Amino acid sequence: APGSVDREALAAQIQAIRPVNLSRTPIAASLQAVAADLAGVPGDTLVVLVSDGEESCDGDPVAAAQALRTVRPDVRVSVVGFDIAPELRERLAQIAGAGGGMYVDAADVGELQGALERIVTPRFRVIDGDGVLVGAAALGQDLQLPTGAYTVVVGDAQVLLEQPVQVAPGQATTVLLAEAGGALTAEVQPGQP
Repeated sequence: APGSVDREALAAQIQAIRPVNLSRTPIAASLQAVAADLAGVPGDTLVVLVSDGEESCDGDPVAAAQALRTVRPDVRVSVVGFDIAPELRERLAQIAGAGGGMYVDAADVGELQGALERIVTPRFRVIDGDGVLVGAAALGQDLQLPTGAYTVVVGDAQVLLEQPVQVAPGQATTVLLAEAGGALTAEVQPGQP
């Protein structure tokens, strides 16, 4: 049930899972169960689906992700394709798109942690006046930019905020983000030299 994380109990549950070759993958049914699992849980919620295969129980996971977003627009579904065949990536990416989240590949266990961190850490991009990407980072990280006018875009698959920013010579510019009523807002603060 949703609640505070008991790391030891969670690790024990995960370690008790015994993978079985050629088992079935009910992705759509799993996504349909999320709405009931989150009943009574308020606020924005990120669901992370990790899969090493495609739906194999005759469900439609893209439709299930869309239905979940219709019932709970405050829930996003992001997907990690774990050691997934190239031909299946697009379908998993469609699930993430329908769920308002992002899709990330993880080729092996070594890449899985990075993929999960990328999904749970919001990112931003900086676009110059010509529409060219000049940098990207996780929220909380700094970017060194030349003087100029930019647009800061928060979010990957789903754009959460676009904020114009002017970088002055010799000064740090800070963009403070806040959330109110499910919407992201920004306050631009020119800094000190």
